[in-house]
Amino acid sequence: MRFLVAFVLGFLVPSTPALSDWKIDRFKDRMTDRAANIASVTAKAPSSGISAQLQLECLEDELVGGWQVSAVLSAKMTRGRLGLSFRIDDNPVEARILPVSTDLRSIPFLFGRQAIDLERSRRLRLQLHPTGGPVLFYEFETNGAARALRAVPCNNHSPPSTTGTE
Repeated sequence: MRFLVAFVLGFLVPSTPALSDWKIDRFKDRMTDRAANIASVTAKAPSSGISAQLQLECLEDELVGGWQVSAVLSAKMTRGRLGLSFRIDDNPVEARILPVSTDLRSIPFLFGRQAIDLERSRRLRLQLHPTGGPVLFYEFETNGAARALRAVPCNNHSPPSTTGTE
């Protein structure tokens, strides 16, 4: 009888983890020997066979330091710049032209206090216009971003509030 109840409940309650689960990776900076964290969340679905993650990290620099949010793709892009549009929740769409990182897989697009806009967000939609490739569209569930920001401390920069909803 217990087996039957467990079997029926297995159909009623999905067992897959929430897509908005931010993953925290810890690494050691080779230049400073300090430990650091990077938080990431995976897009709901690939676009044109290319998957994506949002990656949150801290740049430790007195002039341009602070939190940085990047889109990290599973495939390389062409060197240079690309068009990028994003929308957090129901806020207006923001468009930018940004350089592709030297690894050809990532595009930083939120910096410093802008990254904190994710703190209370539920979703981020992102559209990329890579040179010579198809337009790529991704949707990320960003619930828990406040927790991710706290897990990626950024010295000498204002910490996000802890009153955000998660």
